[in-house]
Amino acid sequence: MADIITNLNQFFAEFMDGLLEAVRRRHVWEWLLLLFPFFVFAELPRYVIPAIVVPVLNLFKRGETKDAERRAEFLRKQPLVSIIVPARNEEKVIRQCIRSLLETGYPNKEIIVVDDASTDKTYQIARRFADRKEITLLRNTSPQGRGGKSFAMNLALGVCKGDYIVQVDADTTFDRNTLEEMLAPFADPKVGAVTGNIKVRNAGNTIVTKFQACEYLLSITLWRNWASRLGILLQIAGGLSCFRRDLLQEVGAWDSELVEDADLTMKIRKLGFKTIFAKSAVAFTTVPETLNALAAQRKRWERGFFRTFFRKHADVMIPWRFHPSNIIELLMQFFFTILCPYLYYSYILALLFWRLWLVPIFLLASYIIYVAFFFLLLLSAISLSERRKDEWRYLLYVFMLPLVNEYLRFVRAVSYILELLRIRYEDPHLPEKAWREAPRW
Repeated sequence: MADIITNLNQFFAEFMDGLLEAVRRRHVWEWLLLLFPFFVFAELPRYVIPAIVVPVLNLFKRGETKDAERRAEFLRKQPLVSIIVPARNEEKVIRQCIRSLLETGYPNKEIIVVDDASTDKTYQIARRFADRKEITLLRNTSPQGRGGKSFAMNLALGVCKGDYIVQVDADTTFDRNTLEEMLAPFADPKVGAVTGNIKVRNAGNTIVTKFQACEYLLSITLWRNWASRLGILLQIAGGLSCFRRDLLQEVGAWDSELVEDADLTMKIRKLGFKTIFAKSAVAFTTVPETLNALAAQRKRWERGFFRTFFRKHADVMIPWRFHPSNIIELLMQFFFTILCPYLYYSYILALLFWRLWLVPIFLLASYIIYVAFFFLLLLSAISLSERRKDEWRYLLYVFMLPLVNEYLRFVRAVSYILELLRIRYEDPHLPEKAWREAPRW
């Protein structure tokens, strides 16, 4: 036993000496290029440039646009807005959602709540508002059960009177000025859809919700702001979005898809209309509180994105048919979102086989670099937020972001393989009836 311990000590001593000597022989920049080529040449420019440019633009413009007067004139007309709230088994949140919508400052609105065959008290709670003529309440009483979110949205669209249709989730609440901020961009006749700035309501509940609060700041407040400015925003948020009614009818409204919001965005962009991010249109939603629930949600999202972007709407890549901005962003999405996880894991395998001694350096340096990386991005996103005084504390969570991000990278990689091979292709998120009638992509 003593000999084994001695040999182990000698092995680790020689290993650490060799490791330190190898580190000393290279400069920092050489290590970055050797260990993190994808970070240096891909993630760094894609995400750091927006983190620097968007706050600078916001500093000089303070969120104002060149057509501010035209937007103000448009809002003075107060066009009728129809707000659709699809709900199934939402008894815990539906009352709060309806009250929040009623309390928004925009006066010319109608609220249509669709109870999609709930088995709890969702309908009874919403009925109280309907009895007071505060909302219109529809109910799916089909013996086949729930029809799904797209079914509920299309059912409500048939009774909407407004020229502008707002889609919200039943677990969402809103700032008082949200509807005005969502409507204002439609002063531009080329705008077909507007998406809002969604934040996490239950951010303080668990480590997982804290991560998502930070993630929403990065992916929505910062990234969608940047994508909207460049005209490459390919996904509106299903929890808060607004459309021209005539345009919805032209594209056939909502299809039964895993990610119906991304699908609808692509249909609108194919017609040449803009999709805009309204930073000041703020809403709060409830997010998964456990890793398992988060993984299940993201698995559905990732499979849906792949199916929507690269199967159903793959024809958007034809350069002479659609605007080149769609092609550019889809290619970037394919590289960064789909291809990079496999390149990343391939690189780790290569280190394990050919440069085993580099693995501990890689893991430690990866963590340190991504902590700094997320700190910069989060700092930038918070500086853009109207609630920055409440969100500076999120910087304290930056040390956990690389860890959860690695977990979700693995979830993405697995999801794309399953989708590519059509394993477990049917998703329980869609009702059986909707799945049977939906086309296969």
